[in-house]
Amino acid sequence: RRCFDKACCGCMTCCPRWARYCSCVCLLLLLAVGITIGVLAALFKVPQVSVSGMDSQPSVNVSNANVNLGFQLQISVNNPNVEGITFDTIVAKAYYPGHSNIQLGGGEKDNVHIAKQGFTNFTFPFNLAIQMNSPQYQSIVDDLFNRCGLYGSPQQPITINYDVIPTIKIGVIPISFTISNHAQFDCP
Repeated sequence: RRCFDKACCGCMTCCPRWARYCSCVCLLLLLAVGITIGVLAALFKVPQVSVSGMDSQPSVNVSNANVNLGFQLQISVNNPNVEGITFDTIVAKAYYPGHSNIQLGGGEKDNVHIAKQGFTNFTFPFNLAIQMNSPQYQSIVDDLFNRCGLYGSPQQPITINYDVIPTIKIGVIPISFTISNHAQFDCP
């Protein structure tokens, strides 16, 4: 019979001494890495992310009934964890409620490092584009005008749904996930 037929544990007692030591060391290293990952996962706390406003006034470009707004959003992250993280990319997409098939805008930022046990501030570029003459956008424009009181109704907060897709790389493998939420703000 071969040695691997008799192997009952990772230490392979039927192998030469040097092979047993190597297999036991590898097994112990694997257990140590697993325990370390488990402890870090158990101690993980969700960082607090807040949008503290715009860096400057938005740039507005109107041409041929198309309205383009460019923002520089100030983002602050309070990370209480013992490990920092670097995002390869962060992509944001904005949608109007009830119209999830029409993307109103978005933005992208590359190489964002979140410091461990501290605050990280960064600027996130974001653009909104509304085509005033497009039939797809007409109900969105009407609702925005109504919420802003342009049709005689009282002003109401505007809600925008958004998806944030951060991507981290572990080695050469990119890992992405989607965070969906909404933001409310008053009509300008």
